[in-house]
Amino acid sequence: MNLRGLFQDFNPSKFLIYACLLLFSVLLALRLDGIIQWSYWAVFAPIWLWKLMVIVGASVGTGVWARNPQYRRRNVCGV
Repeated sequence: MNLRGLFQDFNPSKFLIYACLLLFSVLLALRLDGIIQWSYWAVFAPIWLWKLMVIVGASVGTGVWARNPQYRRRNVCGV
């Protein structure tokens, strides 16, 4: 296995989504089987973490876009 290629193709956003979904699925299955007695608030926490990260990312992107008008300028004819 080529580790260099693995890290070059690494997508942090997909990793976050898949990790949160996997953790949620495991916690929900354990809760429904009665193995853990955690509240549903704790079971659904990975989904909320994922959504929180989406909101934080959108907020940061909007803030950068608003504070840097030079990023919105069109580059017409290389000028």
